[in-house]
Amino acid sequence: MLGDRGIWNYLALDIAHGPPMIGYLKAKLAKRKLLQTPQEFGHEIRTLAVPGYGDIAYAQWLNPFVYEPWIGEGHLAWFERFISKGDLVVDIGANVGDTAIPMALAAGPNGIVLALEPNPRTFEILAINATLNSDKMHIVPLNCAATERDGDFFYHSSEATFSNGGLSAVDSSEHGRYALEEKVRGINLAAYLRNHHPDALPSLSLIKIDTEGNDREVILTLADIIFEYRPVVMFECFKRVAKAERFGLFEIFDREDYILFNTDAPTVPLRRADMTKWRHFDVVAEPRDRPTAPLSS
Repeated sequence: MLGDRGIWNYLALDIAHGPPMIGYLKAKLAKRKLLQTPQEFGHEIRTLAVPGYGDIAYAQWLNPFVYEPWIGEGHLAWFERFISKGDLVVDIGANVGDTAIPMALAAGPNGIVLALEPNPRTFEILAINATLNSDKMHIVPLNCAATERDGDFFYHSSEATFSNGGLSAVDSSEHGRYALEEKVRGINLAAYLRNHHPDALPSLSLIKIDTEGNDREVILTLADIIFEYRPVVMFECFKRVAKAERFGLFEIFDREDYILFNTDAPTVPLRRADMTKWRHFDVVAEPRDRPTAPLSS
């Protein structure tokens, strides 16, 4: 997500040198210019001190609109409620690996985090992060999206640095006016999992989905996997998702005996009507028959 903190740090603006409003406007104009300027950014290997795990190396993409990751005790505990050592985890829309890293720490070196990221700019950083800390975690990066069918797709972003974006079957500006010159790859993830990780599927504990409004489509392509192995599913109720689709997301899980929660209130079950209560929020869906019920305990 874009925010002001990265750009303020990048520009090193000192508002004390002029009237606050002028400094603010200059910063906003400079930010807009950067967002509209196609350019490449390198990376830098840095270290995070993670409670219980010591120093964790990570590749920081030097795109000024990308925050540094933060893995605190509570952040890690959230994933450890769902993930046990040795588990299979799937991160769809992994970006540079900011969620794949804590999930992989929870799963440990004998577990697997499949991290899917179609954007080649962010995937380059994700792939580097997958090579680090092999004694503590195991990330398998895949430069692709989860789609109904295997194929090539268009990728668009709302900003020229491509720190985020979405894909479509047609050349559309739905996700922004900046388009990658090359197409990105999509795979049927359910078939991929059954073909490449059949022995690990019984230990599938968590699927995280963040696909800029395409979460329902991804869930439907994975429905057979989800409801056979019954992992916890985290997904995004994107701000532009229509009312009918929000209700559809609820119904997909409700009829399979899952309980849904807003991640900001993870002990209060959502009702169908609650799906339109917030413009944009994250959801965690937990099977009622899960042996341990981390959210409802």
